[in-house]
Formats: sequence, C-alpha cells, structure tokens
Amino acid sequence: AAHASAAFLQLAALALLAPSGVPRHWLYQTGASEQIARETLEELVSLSVCTPSADGRYISIHELQGRAFRQDYATDPSLFDAVKRAVVRMLEITDMKEAAADEAQRANVLDMVIQLNAVVERDEGGALHSPRESCIDLPSVFGLVNNTIYCLNMIGSPQIAITFEDTVRKLVSSYGADHPDTFAIRTNLALAHRETGETMKAIDAYEALFAERLRALGPDHPDTLATRDNLATAQRTAEGLQTAIDSYEAALTDMTRVLGPDHPPILAISRLLSRLCDQDGGREENGA
Repeated sequence: AAHASAAFLQLAALALLAPSGVPRHWLYQTGASEQIARETLEELVSLSVCTPSADGRYISIHELQGRAFRQDYATDPSLFDAVKRAVVRMLEITDMKEAAADEAQRANVLDMVIQLNAVVERDEGGALHSPRESCIDLPSVFGLVNNTIYCLNMIGSPQIAITFEDTVRKLVSSYGADHPDTFAIRTNLALAHRETGETMKAIDAYEALFAERLRALGPDHPDTLATRDNLATAQRTAEGLQTAIDSYEAALTDMTRVLGPDHPPILAISRLLSRLCDQDGGREENGA
C-alpha cells in the first residue's frame, strides 16, 4: 500500500509539472519514507512507466500519459484537490534556503523556475493546457513564486526573477494590492528590477508599495519603514544625491521615532546619510 501511494503521487507530480521532467531527488519526497519513494520510482522506471534523462537527474512521463492523468483528475475534483496539495507540498519542502552558498540548492532554485513556468503556462491556458484537464492554479503556488524570486535575487540571478513579472501582476490582481501577502512578492520583484539596472521600475514599485503600506499598516510599521528605506536606496541610484538625502532623512526621522536612536538599522542609515551629505557638500564646493 505504501508503494502504491508513492507511485500515485509520483505520477501525479510528473503529470502536473514540467513535461521536460522533475528532478529525481524531489520525487523521493513523495512516499511514506525516502526508501519507499526510491524503490517505487526505480520500479516505475524499470517498467518504462516513466523515463530518466540522459544524466539520470530528471524523470518524465510521455505527454499523452500526463494528459490522461490530468483528464482523470478533472472528473473527480476532490481527488484532484488532494493530489494538488501533495504535489505543491513536494515543491514547498524542496530545500533552497542556503542557495547562495550551496550548489545543489542553487540547482533547486533554477529547477523550481522551470516547474513554476509550466504551472503558469497551464494555468494561463497556454500550449500545455486543455480545458478538459485539471491543472495547478496560480494561488496554490503564491508562496513558491515569492520564495523563488527571493532566492533568485539571493543567488545573483535577478534577470530570471523579473520573468515572473506578469505572474506577480496576476497574483496581485487576484488578491488585491492591499493584501499583506502581495507586499513581500512585490518587494522582491522590485529588488530584482533594481539589481538588473531597471531602477525607475524599482522606484515606481517602491513608491506604490510605500503608499499602500502606509495606508494599510500605518507610518510606524516596520514594513512601511523598510519600504521607505528601499525607495531611498533606489532613488540614490537614479535621481541623484539630493533626492536620496531627502528620502533617507525622512526615513531616519520615522525609524528613530519608532525604534530609538541606538537601533542598528538607525545607526547604519545615519552613517550612510552622513556620507551622502559629505558627497553633496563636496559637489557644491566643486561647483557641481
């Protein structure tokens, strides 16, 4: 029974995720134990139910098989709901938190991009989708999209992170701009724009976020203060010293009132502001 359950979930993952294949070691997380999952997957491969890639890293099934599974799921919504939650859970427990320093986790991040892109394409009615088939909906992977954008920034791949811009826009439209869950994903996307040199896009995003957090959370909430700081940092890059100085001064005033003058972020911003003022003074002395 344990092996049958593992096989059912492994085939579901292969049917619902990228047709190019799912990392083999992710599928080991689908059974009652890793040993059962390993044994089950090897049996499925030996029976030619699924196929490993040339390097053995990925496992896939034929697209016609996947379509048949997705059509079956569409006839039983309660079964599909359980299957969807199990597959999303497999994705959620994939380790990416140390991706900046761990090559295996970095590979997990890049593989997650592939899987999420397949989910997005099916949900949007792309070439991978048929209305007679069940697919994983975008809200079910909201947290995964946010975490993947964050990790892409962390490993120095913001240019990949910004490919999720349309997906983030759809999620924000679905949840509403003032929904707390949308603030983090939009902040991570704004950082990706800033890191790729699209500073004005980042500024626009931070300005919108600051206005919405100010309205929803109030001026003294830590997230509101952090957004103001992010805005000042982006403005320093794009709009010159004086604009950045004005923004940092406003942020410093609010953060000092809330956190106190000796809080580490306050001290860091104070030092940065002092350096910016020194630079601005030097520019004026030189007639800049």
